[in-house]
Amino acid sequence: MDKELPWHSIRCTISTSSPEGNEVVGAPKHPDWLYMVHPPTPDSPPHIMAYVHKCLLKLRPALWRDLINHHNVLVLSLFSRGEPLNLMNIYSDDIHMAINLLSKEVDALPTFIYIGGDFNCHSLVWDPSVDHHHTSAISLLETASDLGVEWARSTNAANIHVPHNMDLEGSVIDLMFTQAPNSDLHLPRLDHLQKGLLDHIPMVLSLPIMASSIRVTCTVLPRESDEEVAFLTDVGCLFLDLDTSDLLTPDWIEAVVLAMADIFFWMWTTHTKMITIMNRSKLWWTDECSAAKAQYQETGARADWTAFCWATRQAKRDFFDECITKVATENQ
Repeated sequence: MDKELPWHSIRCTISTSSPEGNEVVGAPKHPDWLYMVHPPTPDSPPHIMAYVHKCLLKLRPALWRDLINHHNVLVLSLFSRGEPLNLMNIYSDDIHMAINLLSKEVDALPTFIYIGGDFNCHSLVWDPSVDHHHTSAISLLETASDLGVEWARSTNAANIHVPHNMDLEGSVIDLMFTQAPNSDLHLPRLDHLQKGLLDHIPMVLSLPIMASSIRVTCTVLPRESDEEVAFLTDVGCLFLDLDTSDLLTPDWIEAVVLAMADIFFWMWTTHTKMITIMNRSKLWWTDECSAAKAQYQETGARADWTAFCWATRQAKRDFFDECITKVATENQ
């Protein structure tokens, strides 16, 4: 989820009324990501938006404007096992408008698994350089608790807002609220490498969602397999048995085409197998990867997570080294 996005003219497109073309206004897009944002108005451009990767489309992401309709509060839901997983992105200005709005509407809102954004709210709770805990911060914590989340401290806590003006001090005003995490891997961290020219350090958070929530199944026929040979052989034999002696009328042609379609469907269901596509459905995946993953799932320890990452990196390296060697050998 992004805040204070670059909402401006991207390019000009063909126009029926202007030789210069019509301006296309918005935020950066990517074909692998669906971006969701409140419709802007000239007087209130959005400060926040959400990018949803296409691998999560099975969870039917939805933007809920009927829950709270404000250009600086975005409520996004993913649906898992019929139950919504609610996430909220917020930009609150220096007069705490969004914080006050949430406090006012809290009784009409559902519970959330994540609330985060730029709250422009200072407090000694999350910033040790601050010596106060004013009513806006108190209200924010109480509202978050009522919505089922609590403030999550970054594993590498530091100033998140780093002004370009070196005379100004940094501060902590970007916050993330989650349900009580069961390991450090589900706590936010600051990604200093992605800061670039920004005056805010990006925060990264992994939210635990059951793998079964995003199960995607399909039927496959492995290439150059015994199943593929049997499929092609059976289809060919059944095609030869079709009566194609009289294809002079539309009715006969349609009957033969329907018979061919039935053969394809019958043979496909006979020879294919059902698989579940997961984020680990990779050709490079090894037994060592599975063992390391199982070990981490059992303990949740950071050391086991490191071992799992090392195992997957090594498996990728070995797999692609073998592919490169094979291509180089075949092309000699």
